[in-house]
Amino acid sequence: MTHPAPAPMGRRLLAYLVDQVAVVACGGGLLLGAVLPVVRATAAGTPTGTADPVADPTTLLLGWGMLGALAIFQWWAQGSRGWTVGKYLLNLRIVDVRSGRPVGMRRIFVRGLVVAAGTLVLGVGQLVVLASPLWDRSGRNRGWHDRSAGDEVVDLRTGTLPSPRPQARRATGSASQRRAVVAGPAATTVTVVPTGAVPRGAAARGTDEQRRDEPLRREVLRRDARADTAAATEAARGAAARRLDALLSDRRTGGPALVMPPFAEPGVAPDVDTRALAVVQPATFGLDPELEQTRYAPLRPDERAAPGVDPTTADVELSDGQVVTVKRSLLVGRNPGDDDDSQVVRVDDPGRSVSKTHLQIGLDAAGVWVADRGSTNGTIVTLADGAQIVCGPGQRVRLPAGSTVSFGDCGLRVVRAPQVGARP
Repeated sequence: MTHPAPAPMGRRLLAYLVDQVAVVACGGGLLLGAVLPVVRATAAGTPTGTADPVADPTTLLLGWGMLGALAIFQWWAQGSRGWTVGKYLLNLRIVDVRSGRPVGMRRIFVRGLVVAAGTLVLGVGQLVVLASPLWDRSGRNRGWHDRSAGDEVVDLRTGTLPSPRPQARRATGSASQRRAVVAGPAATTVTVVPTGAVPRGAAARGTDEQRRDEPLRREVLRRDARADTAAATEAARGAAARRLDALLSDRRTGGPALVMPPFAEPGVAPDVDTRALAVVQPATFGLDPELEQTRYAPLRPDERAAPGVDPTTADVELSDGQVVTVKRSLLVGRNPGDDDDSQVVRVDDPGRSVSKTHLQIGLDAAGVWVADRGSTNGTIVTLADGAQIVCGPGQRVRLPAGSTVSFGDCGLRVVRAPQVGARP
C-alpha cells in the first residue's frame, strides 16, 4: 500500500473555493439577497418621512438555518470522513499525520478555531492562516491549523489510506446467554472430605512428603522458567535473522538491489522528533574481557583488499542500486548542500520523505560512521546481528560491513568498510 503524498497548494485552494461556493448556495445567497438591498438603500439615504428599510426576517432565518446545517454537516464530514464538499470533489482528505485515519470532530473543532481566530487580525488573518502551508519547511504542506490539530491534507490520487478500524461485533443471543459466554464454563463441583475422616497418620505422612518435595517442585518451576526464556530469546533471534535476510537479499526480479521493509506499520510520513526515541536494542563493539589477549589471525586471501582498491575508503550501496565510494565526508539527502567540501549524493524521493540534507557518512581510524543531520523522519541503523539503533541528531553511530541504514523511504548498505587503522 502506497501512502498518499501531501496535497499541492493549488488543489487545496481550489477545494477552498468550492467550499465557499457551497456556502453561497446553501444559505449565503439568501442572506446576501436580503441584506444587500438594505445596505444600498442606507448608503443612498432614506427620504424624509420614509421608514428605514429592513431585511425580511423569514429570509434571514431561513438563510442562517441553512448555513448552520451546512456547518454541522461539514464538521461531521471532516471529523469522521476527512473531507469537505470541495475536498471530496478533488480527492483530498484531512487525516491524522501518524495513523492516516480521520482525526475526529474534537480536533477538527480546534482546527476551525485557529482559522477563525485569523479573522480577528485586520479581517484578513484567515487568509494568512490558510496560506501558512507555503512556509512549511518539512515539505508536508502543513499549515498552522494543521499542526494545531495534528493532521495533514493528502492527495488520494497518489496512494491509498489505511482501512478504518474494525468495529466490535455485538454478541447475539439473549442477555443470559451473553453473560454465560463472558462468565465461561461452569465451575466444577468439589466435594470436601471432613478432616476427621482421614487417619491422622496418613495426614502427617502427606505433610512430610509435601515438605520433602517442595525443593524439587521449586527447581522444576525455575527450570521451566529458564526454558521459556530461552525459547523466547531463540524466537526473537530467528525473527531478526529472517528480517536481515530480507534486507540483504540479492536482486532477482530486476527491482532495487536493496529492499528496505518498514520497521513498523507506516503512517503518512509523520514528523518525528528522533531526540525523544530510545535505542531499540543497544549494540556494543567491544570484545569479551577473556578475549582481549587473543591474537589476530592473518587475513585470508578472500579477505584481502582487491588490487586497485584504496583501503582507506568505503563502498555503500543505495536502495536504487548505485554504489558510491566514500572518500571523505558524504552528505545524503534530497538536495544536500556542498558548502563544506563534502561528497554529495542526491536521492530520488517523490514522496519527500527524505530531508534536503538527511544524514552524513564519515570515515576515521575506527571505520565508517553515520550521523543524522536533524532530519524530519529520522535515521535508523540495522546491524548485521539484527540490532537496531535510532540515530539522534548529530550522534555518530558505527557502521560495520553489512550494516544497513534506513532513512525515509530510502536506504543504503555498507558493502565494504575500510581497514581498521588504515586512515591517519
